[in-house]
Amino acid sequence: FGVTISDTVPANTTYVACYGGLSCGLGPGNVVTWYLNTVNPPASGLVTLVVRVDSAVPSGTLIYNAVAITDTSGLTDTDEITTPVETRADLAVSKADDPDPVIVGTLLTYTLVVTNNGPSVAWNVMVTDTLPPEVVFVSATPTPDSGPNPLVWNLGNLAVGETRQLTVTVRVLVTTTDVFTNVVVVGSDTPDDNPDNNQDEEPTTPLVPGLELTKDVAPGEAVRNMPFTYTIRITNTGQVTFDPLVLTDTLPADFHYVVGSGNPADPDLIAEPTLVWANLGPLAPGQSITVTFAVTATPGITGTYWNVARVGGEHPGGVLTDTDDAPVVIADPRIVLDKQLIAADLDDAAPNFVTFTIVITNIGVSTIDVLPLLDQYDPYYLSFFWAEPYPNEPADDGLLTWYDLTSAGPNGFGYNLAPGQSFRITTVFSVVHNITTTVNTALVNDPLDIYNNPANEPGDSEPIQNVPTAVELLYFRVSGVAGHSVRLEWATAVEIDNFGFRLYRAPVADFTQAEPIAFVPSEAHGGGATYVYTDTVPGDGQWWYWLADVDTQLNERIHGPESASIGTSSLRYRIYLPLILREGSERSSPEPSRMLVMKPIPEKPMDAALPAHIQAGKRRYGRGMHN
Repeated sequence: FGVTISDTVPANTTYVACYGGLSCGLGPGNVVTWYLNTVNPPASGLVTLVVRVDSAVPSGTLIYNAVAITDTSGLTDTDEITTPVETRADLAVSKADDPDPVIVGTLLTYTLVVTNNGPSVAWNVMVTDTLPPEVVFVSATPTPDSGPNPLVWNLGNLAVGETRQLTVTVRVLVTTTDVFTNVVVVGSDTPDDNPDNNQDEEPTTPLVPGLELTKDVAPGEAVRNMPFTYTIRITNTGQVTFDPLVLTDTLPADFHYVVGSGNPADPDLIAEPTLVWANLGPLAPGQSITVTFAVTATPGITGTYWNVARVGGEHPGGVLTDTDDAPVVIADPRIVLDKQLIAADLDDAAPNFVTFTIVITNIGVSTIDVLPLLDQYDPYYLSFFWAEPYPNEPADDGLLTWYDLTSAGPNGFGYNLAPGQSFRITTVFSVVHNITTTVNTALVNDPLDIYNNPANEPGDSEPIQNVPTAVELLYFRVSGVAGHSVRLEWATAVEIDNFGFRLYRAPVADFTQAEPIAFVPSEAHGGGATYVYTDTVPGDGQWWYWLADVDTQLNERIHGPESASIGTSSLRYRIYLPLILREGSERSSPEPSRMLVMKPIPEKPMDAALPAHIQAGKRRYGRGMHN
């Protein structure tokens, strides 16, 4: 009767609950009592005591528990049990970065949070943070016990539910281009049955600045005092805005900035040779800005000069720069002169005549403004008869003088000689004595371009005893390439006894390996003509072409070679200089319609080169003069 069970809550534990009996509860002295009342044999039963082991109890500690049962008659029985303690601590770590994405060169902050989810105290907690190679350590809170890479914190014991926060500040290297990852690991002496949350990785995306500067100059060749233009293009190729954006251009010595030529504006600082645009920004990712300005070169210099430009763009991570340069050639004005004997009337009918052409071509980059010409001949053999345009000093004394071929007619062409253009002068002389050997010489004297630069003074001599060639070729060139098709062009000023043209092609610049590819009949009918032929090459590579004029005796004269690149890179710059011939109807002369055109006839082939009024004179004189 009156049966009770008593159990003292063990040390290092905390009472939670009891179950069984008629009733139970925690009483004084931390004793739990179950009241069973009357128990008749052979009855048995079960009572339960639930306690929580304190979280700070070390692993391996023994929990001792004793229980006693009694009744009112004094009957008693006891029992005891010892239970070893095993600890478990579920540690978790998480990491966040800010900012993300981050501009390279700037600071990045990692925040680490360590939590003990229990159920036991985590003993001797240690956090290890391994920094990626794309960053450098700046600071950490709290101060790590070792570092800087890896960073290690010994946090001591961490109670159940306790949280610790750590921060790490790093600087992202400016060389970073790809996503980088930071790894943190937490551990302790207390076993953890949930290791999946003991590590965290945080990837960070870098914002990479990119700045590109390109510089060009047009034209690539100039004369002194002639303005030429530099073009600078700045492009933000990265992911960061630049502000300010500073452009510095360093001119070569003896180069001068043309004030007012800058676009979008003149430099903020003009201190030759230095030009500075203080701020062309802001320049956002993907944007570009183009700066152009004009420069002239000081008289007296020639050669190749390099101009260097440098841009510096400031962004939160620092300053990014880029440079480029562009060469320009400063040259003198240049012209060439070609004199040819195009007709020699050497029959027995007097008077007899010889006809020359003088072709002056501007092969420079500036326009010729003043172009004097001298034509020297031996008055013992020759007497001046006619010229177009007509000389300013036509006295038949062995020297014809044109003061300026760019002046108005009848002594000039009435316009300046632009780059690539030609002036063609025709002179006719009568033969006054039998010719053994004599030379006719033309030369340019004191030419000037529109910038008042002196040009070269070319000359050319032509012996009269030479038989003129069948063709006076103005040009032969490759005018275009499309796929494997090559367009060839040529033009003649005069064709005498010309049967046609034969084209040759070779894969090397060696005419001995060339093969004929086409024959083109003459279309000049005694004058000049232009020709076009399109060739289809058998494969890629460099192909070479020669042009042969074929006379009526089937003799060939070779011109060239010219080359075409098929399927390969050609020169960066190719300039075709058109030849512009002024028609006789455009200029004024004493006898503007009397041009000498050779048209051979079987009986007297050389007479056909003479104007009608000259041939009429031959009929009046009859046959009496020999040459």
